[in-house]
Amino acid sequence: MPANSAPDIWRTALGILEIQVSSVAFETWFRGTEGHSRDKDSFTVGVPNSFVADWLNKRMRSLIERTLSDVLKRHIDVRFAVQESGPEWSEPETAGAGSPRAASPPSAPRASRLSGSTSTPSRGPDARRPRFMGQRPNPEMTFDTFVPAPANKFAFAAATKVANHPGHSYNPLFVSGPPGLGKTHLLHAVANITQSHEETTLLVSAEQFVTEFVSSAREKQASKFEQRYRSAQVLIIDDLQFLCGKQRSEESFFNTCAVLLRESRQVVLSADRPLDHLPFTHRRLASRFEVGLEVALTPPDHDSREAILAFKATRSPVVVPDAVVQFIASRPSLSVRHMEGELAKVTALSTLTEEPLTLELATRALTSESSVIPAGQGHAPSAILHATASFYQVSPAALGGPSRERTTVHARHVAMYLLRAHTALSLEQIGRLFGNRDHTTVHHGVSKIHRLSTSDPSLGEDLVSITNAAPNHSST
Repeated sequence: MPANSAPDIWRTALGILEIQVSSVAFETWFRGTEGHSRDKDSFTVGVPNSFVADWLNKRMRSLIERTLSDVLKRHIDVRFAVQESGPEWSEPETAGAGSPRAASPPSAPRASRLSGSTSTPSRGPDARRPRFMGQRPNPEMTFDTFVPAPANKFAFAAATKVANHPGHSYNPLFVSGPPGLGKTHLLHAVANITQSHEETTLLVSAEQFVTEFVSSAREKQASKFEQRYRSAQVLIIDDLQFLCGKQRSEESFFNTCAVLLRESRQVVLSADRPLDHLPFTHRRLASRFEVGLEVALTPPDHDSREAILAFKATRSPVVVPDAVVQFIASRPSLSVRHMEGELAKVTALSTLTEEPLTLELATRALTSESSVIPAGQGHAPSAILHATASFYQVSPAALGGPSRERTTVHARHVAMYLLRAHTALSLEQIGRLFGNRDHTTVHHGVSKIHRLSTSDPSLGEDLVSITNAAPNHSST
């Protein structure tokens, strides 16, 4: 493909646009777009549906034209063409076969030929309907790359059945659990399967749903928004907790789900807490989901942690000895994502230094006082201490004091655990924060919370809540 081809030019432009708009706006409106064609002074961007085309045309046209003009070193007019399915493009009523339907400014693009808003689309061999209308699922997040374990095997089995027989059982399917345990992985695995079955699938985050809903209301495009969501055969929404408390967005979401469920379309949802703990404004509407199946992901036990890491190690660019796998599995962490991050860190160090990956190297990488704080784990120690004290309603000074009161001791151990998991502090450094306690005392507290968290889901939820309440370095 020529370096100045439309797809390559658009990829360059996307790299620039990604740093100029919010991450939510980029994921919602730019992810899934493609460079379709170009001529001397114009550029056609392929978009997944007319709703996206309309929004980009009204809200992002000037930014896109400015970016493309900078890339191509001349003024560029941008157009948007609606992609209906895979590489095929929708046709204008007066154009020949294969021509893209472009939205010429300033008029908005015509509506794409989506499935009916409530009726089941034709499944005949000539039916042309988009398989994806939202995010593209991550091709690496499949059922083959998800490691079943006692803590997640029920959720894994339910998601597999739903993916292969959408709308026939477990509808809706609701997956709950703290961050980093595989909820998003399961949702993308379902989407990857429904893609292969050519089910029209809409995969979005709850944050994207809210962003689109607000935009559609502002632009008086509510009917297009409803058509977009109600034409899906499979609706998959991640991080449902973001929707809670947004009254009008909640109403739209529940009404959309009611239409889909009534027609046996599959709905798959996830959140960071159980359904009955989500603070919906409309509890009556939320009760409709209780007819489906709720499955929970909990932190894996030690054997499962080793099994997960051993599988991930087989995909590593360097050989990972069993001793390294066992070492990482024994470190305090609630999150599979955190474990994967630590594995990636030690393999990266091995590659960059051209040293073999040994237990000594892994220990140096993960426990050195000068070690770089892992991405996503950069919480300030003071923030963790204050968040823990606030959660258990004790004073920060009490955490480092001599009190043996049960609640205070438990809060002290939790704070030690979170400091070990989310900062680069050594056991000795953590001990100094708690009244110069010995490192063996810190190790005991960390090990106790880790052991309890593998068998007590409510403690896992508490740990997530405290972590979320403690701002990381990037926000302090």
